[in-house]
Amino acid sequence: MNIALTMVAASVYQMLRGMIIVITAGMSIIFLKRKLYRHHWSSMGFIFLGVLLVGISYAIDTKDPPKDTDAPEEKTGALGLIMLVVAQFFAASLLIVEEKLLGNY
Repeated sequence: MNIALTMVAASVYQMLRGMIIVITAGMSIIFLKRKLYRHHWSSMGFIFLGVLLVGISYAIDTKDPPKDTDAPEEKTGALGLIMLVVAQFFAASLLIVEEKLLGNY
């Protein structure tokens, strides 16, 4: 996630970190056999919509290229967004493994 932080704006980084909630909930359904209720689904829908809007708006906006990199804005911005989402999957899997191993204690 820290490498991706160098490629995207800090505000976008912080907003996309909220995606861990949706990913963790999905993994808890698959691996922990949890049941989510209507209020869980609606809140995750709002979170996903907010993260999607922030990600799309950052991917579309190419006004200010990054000042400290030589790569074009489109490549570093898109790569940063992809790296953030992949990192969220790793962080969510860590939470699921901890819950599975320490859930009985």
